[in-house]
Amino acid sequence: MAVPVKENILNLSYRKLPVKIILYNFVTVALLMIGSLAPIYAGSLEPDLRATCVTLSSIVNGFATILMSIFIDPQLSTMTDDVIDGKCTEEDFRKVVVAMVGSKTLGLSLHCY
Repeated sequence: MAVPVKENILNLSYRKLPVKIILYNFVTVALLMIGSLAPIYAGSLEPDLRATCVTLSSIVNGFATILMSIFIDPQLSTMTDDVIDGKCTEEDFRKVVVAMVGSKTLGLSLHCY
């Protein structure tokens, strides 16, 4: 595992980034986090409904996984193929990866608020 290069973070060109995909990534990661933590909180509020809360967690996580499979994974796969075919530069691809990691980090930190 490597830390992103400082230049990749500072030189992000927002015009070239797929904003929709980054937003979808943020939302799906936030849903996954909420789906994991909400049942614990709900179960502590209503101990009699703990089993129901845990069962409903899989529905939220399943929905987020479906969103990831439909919207995010195909786009990144296409972009990877474009880099291999020379239609997209490796630098642009690295910037997208850094932006995706950033949106994932923001999605994970959403549960703190």
